[in-house]
Amino acid sequence: MTYRAGRHAFLASRAAAAATALGMLAMAGCASSGDTADMMAPPALASRSGGPIDTGTYPNLNIAPKAATAQFSDEESQAKLASLQAARARQSPGGVNTVAQKKRLQLLADENEANTLKVIESR
Repeated sequence: MTYRAGRHAFLASRAAAAATALGMLAMAGCASSGDTADMMAPPALASRSGGPIDTGTYPNLNIAPKAATAQFSDEESQAKLASLQAARARQSPGGVNTVAQKKRLQLLADENEANTLKVIESR
């Protein structure tokens, strides 16, 4: 039952939309300057820039691409690697002493455990 009633409403809205579109086309036809090339190209495409352009030719894929910059030589590569290693050494000057670090972490864990127990027992 709803479909039958809705069908008429949708049919009426489609008819109104078609009439509006035809009216707009008729008004556009009256205001044209007579140049048919302008009528064929949509205005959205005419004002667009940066898109593909049809040149009427195919690209030549046999031409080798050119590099944007020169490649590093082996000496330049070693120099850059040495500077990176020096920067890394400046950021962490000493080696990691795992035994001392483990002791420090254990002391922090014991202290944290004691503080947690005090908070729990105080409630």
